[in-house]
Amino acid sequence: MNQPLKNISDDQIILEGWQNIIIEKLFNDEIKPCAITIQSKGRKNAYAWCSTDERWQNGNPESAVQEINFSAEYLNRPVKDMFRTLIHELVHAFNSQSGIRDYSGHGYHNSKFKTKCEEVGLTVQYRCKKYGWSDLTITEGGIADKLFSTLEIDKTVFNYARLEISKKKKAPTKMKKWSCGCTNVRCAVELSAECQDCGNEFIQQ
Repeated sequence: MNQPLKNISDDQIILEGWQNIIIEKLFNDEIKPCAITIQSKGRKNAYAWCSTDERWQNGNPESAVQEINFSAEYLNRPVKDMFRTLIHELVHAFNSQSGIRDYSGHGYHNSKFKTKCEEVGLTVQYRCKKYGWSDLTITEGGIADKLFSTLEIDKTVFNYARLEISKKKKAPTKMKKWSCGCTNVRCAVELSAECQDCGNEFIQQ
């Protein structure tokens, strides 16, 4: 007998509920909630990301909100890791809505990001020159850890993830480069010829 289909929307509902609790308890209701989505990571290699622009609205510009997307390929991570990731993205939302730029380049998290993370109960370590202060854990015994301990966790959530489709590797080309000195040509077979312009023989490069 086939097992009942997993409702992926259950994961989204959990994340939306967590967002409301986190905003109230860790951010003192100082964030406008974000639209929570679950989509493919595409070319990104991130567990989740928060948009800097307000991508969702109901027709009224004043209703516009940012988006926090969770990558479907990484949706089956441990519950506490998912909770930490949501806090991470809400820190970005808080800073963005406060006019604070907490990242630069392609994902570098600066000291302003680190400062707000520590305020809401995360321990932050420097990861590398590319990503900066982005190695996060929930501080044991801190406010985020205590909040997580109060949650009623449904153990059936976050156990499905979108499979990554492996990309076919391109077969190595059989075309070889040959040059006479003034002209370059490519062909898949041995070339025995002289250039009509310079008179030199074509040599494989």
